[in-house]
Amino acid sequence: MDNPLDLTKKQLSEIMGDVKALYEDGLEELLRQPILRGLKRLLEDAMKAEVLGYVKAPRHARSGLRTDYLNGYRYRNLGTAFGLLVDIKVPRTERRGYQPGVFQRYARRRVCARGWTKR
Repeated sequence: MDNPLDLTKKQLSEIMGDVKALYEDGLEELLRQPILRGLKRLLEDAMKAEVLGYVKAPRHARSGLRTDYLNGYRYRNLGTAFGLLVDIKVPRTERRGYQPGVFQRYARRRVCARGWTKR
């Protein structure tokens, strides 16, 4: 095969290594945003299910088992190994008894490869 650039095998190998590194970095960045969006949606859906289990009644339903009432949302950020999740909708209750399993009060947390760690 012709070598139109007159490069040695070592030079070509170095160039290909640089191209590969650039490609991998770019691919990681391309995947980061969809992963963050999916993770945010997963956490919000899990908290919705969790708060409905805590309240023990669906929205706008009367029930003798009801322990509390839903009262909108608050927004929190969460640092993860994939990046910062911004404005996660965390359900609130009237009596403020519900505490999501994802967050500890007043603590910033992040997910690492080995599980939850404090920042």
